[in-house]
Amino acid sequence: MILAIETSSPHHSLCLARLDSPEDILATANWSGDARAGRLLVELDAIRQYLPRVRLIAVGTGPGSFSGIRAAISAAKGLRAVLGCPLVGACSADALAKDLARVSRLGVFADAKRNELYLTEFALGRRIRGPVTIPTRSLDDCLAKLTLAVSAEPIPGIPERAWPVAATLAQFAVESWRRNPAANHDPEPIYLRGPTPRDG
Repeated sequence: MILAIETSSPHHSLCLARLDSPEDILATANWSGDARAGRLLVELDAIRQYLPRVRLIAVGTGPGSFSGIRAAISAAKGLRAVLGCPLVGACSADALAKDLARVSRLGVFADAKRNELYLTEFALGRRIRGPVTIPTRSLDDCLAKLTLAVSAEPIPGIPERAWPVAATLAQFAVESWRRNPAANHDPEPIYLRGPTPRDG
């Protein structure tokens, strides 16, 4: 089995799927709003009887909710230590773009705070730019170049809502792992700027 965990947006999910056929979902859980590690551990505990059969773990690395992503990565690393199986990190926007692969020019946005947005651009499912941060004031210029713009949370100017889900992350991660089994075994959150300077 593959266990996939996706918590980069306000809509969190995990799933178990067959490793040889990751579109075959065996168990799934979805919840919203609660990015704390406690809820994730509750959902993992609910599927604990399946965990000994897991042979690959995938986790979404963002960009997005830094606390949610860190909770997922920490849980995934703990499970890797117990289960002794590979761990793969994947850009969460890549998983979302897999679901929207027919869009000729897709922009995946997220609120980066500080009057900035995260942006990842795709052409027919293939990443062509990002993830990057852009000033919120440049949103209109970006939108003019896109066929479709989506975000998981309300962002003025972006009416369409979409977010990555663990089921698609599982499929994307299996494809990536098969191409390069040695890649990204120590994932970290995609964080696109340094810490906030402190006064004084």
